Amino acid sequence: MNQKRNSYRNYYKKGGDILKNVYVSFAEKSFRQRFVYRANSYFYIISSILRLSILISLWTALLGEGQVVKGTTLEDMTAFVVINMVVLSMTRSNIGNKLAQRFEDGTIATDFIRPVSLKYYLISEQMGENLYSAVFHIIPVCVISVLFLQFRWPDEPWQWAMFALTLLFGMWLVYQIHYVVGLLVFWLKTSMYTNWMLSALMELFAGSVVPLWFYPDLLYKLAMLLPFRFISFEPLAIFLGKTTLAASVQVAAMQLVWIFVLLLLEKAVWRQVQKKVIIQGG
Repeated sequence: MNQKRNSYRNYYKKGGDILKNVYVSFAEKSFRQRFVYRANSYFYIISSILRLSILISLWTALLGEGQVVKGTTLEDMTAFVVINMVVLSMTRSNIGNKLAQRFEDGTIATDFIRPVSLKYYLISEQMGENLYSAVFHIIPVCVISVLFLQFRWPDEPWQWAMFALTLLFGMWLVYQIHYVVGLLVFWLKTSMYTNWMLSALMELFAGSVVPLWFYPDLLYKLAMLLPFRFISFEPLAIFLGKTTLAASVQVAAMQLVWIFVLLLLEKAVWRQVQKKVIIQGG
């Protein structure tokens, strides 16, 4: 009996290791595919430099040297702009669009019979794309910025640790949001409206363009109720020292709560998707 149990355990462990390697391969393949369009990389770097210059100039004009607005200095906003470029490159998601495309061209049918999870396949591809964007597009621009711009780095080691942890949770959260919203294509037949609405909500309430501490009271209270601020704004606030250690732990806990809620929602939606696919198939 023990030998049989051990054989089952070894079998499932081996299967799990194979699946892990498969998803890593998907991410690596997506990473390598970006090399095909190297000219785009050069233009992307140029556009990133221009965007950085415009944002720095804008905040310099708004805040000015030596001024403090709502506890925020020009050095804080310079760090916010530079590090935010890295964070946004790592939390970018096109999972909903990819899922919709597979639904519209019919390839979703083959995804149901694959021995791998459609969700984690899409996430692996997205992680490969984001890693390439961060390494070859954004980080070089940020290195140049660090050499020529002055801003304050985190003073405490826990800030670096909590920033990295909440950034990972933020990546997981944004992938989960886009996947759940992407599943709505089975009812709406198109992702145009849901993607537009999701992009608008994230632009407004994620605090990735303008920090939430500059928001009017009504918008700020709404942002506090939604999960979007946990994607990029809260990790950046930890990096800038705007959040205490206790508060940063609460941020990480709330990220996990939202991820758990979205996982439950995903399961509920997925059950309805399976019923709908069976009905459509006759």
